[in-house]
Amino acid sequence: MKLSNATVYAVAALIRLGAQTADAPLSCRQICGPTDMPDRFVLQILRKLGRAGLVVSTRGVTGGFKLARPLGSISLEAVHDAIEDPSVRLPRIAGFSSSSQDLIDGTLQDIADHARQRRAQVTLDALQVTS
Repeated sequence: MKLSNATVYAVAALIRLGAQTADAPLSCRQICGPTDMPDRFVLQILRKLGRAGLVVSTRGVTGGFKLARPLGSISLEAVHDAIEDPSVRLPRIAGFSSSSQDLIDGTLQDIADHARQRRAQVTLDALQVTS
């Protein structure tokens, strides 16, 4: 299974927000600062995370982003759902019998379901390194 850069950046941004000890929001520039994540792309990602209810944003000079809930209540599946397009469908392939295509589709769907279940089991607090 391959996760898109957007999903990986979303996880990283959420973990950076979770490490914030002050109550003040972080700007996108502060989130990206010590990383190589591109500001503009991360800003688009943060907006998606906001629409999904994973972060809240504040406008203005002292504005920025904060977690909407603790990292322990945010699963990788929630992040994946916020970022990725869920409408991906498997194409029918000419030249395969209906039963062959059904077997392929069923197997790939089982694998996708297993990945979804596993992502749902992992919360972001498990990915946060404390020092």
